[in-house]
Amino acid sequence: MGDTPARVSMISGGARGIGRASALALAHAGRAVAVCDVRADAAREVALQAERAGARTMAVAMDVTDAAAVAAAVREVQDSLGDVEILVNCAGWDEFKPFLATDEGFWRGVIAINYEGCL
Repeated sequence: MGDTPARVSMISGGARGIGRASALALAHAGRAVAVCDVRADAAREVALQAERAGARTMAVAMDVTDAAAVAAAVREVQDSLGDVEILVNCAGWDEFKPFLATDEGFWRGVIAINYEGCL
């Protein structure tokens, strides 16, 4: 990497699963990593793991269903790490249960996180 600053990555849903794996892989590849998740404590743990790989990191509490929170998180990442060049959308949620056991509120929650959260 030399004197070239690391490309900045921002991972939504970065505290668990594919998001966590993506954050750690990007850290090992020499990228700066912002681990964003509604689970702030878990995001901090992943950021610390990424930091051990030598990456500049930060954890950001972020709810992808709240546009103002997302905008604030982007500003926070830009202020701390620089312009975001890599975005990984991994925030997602579902409960596996019979369709007839769900209702409109449940569907709206799934859509807000899994679809609109990526937009």
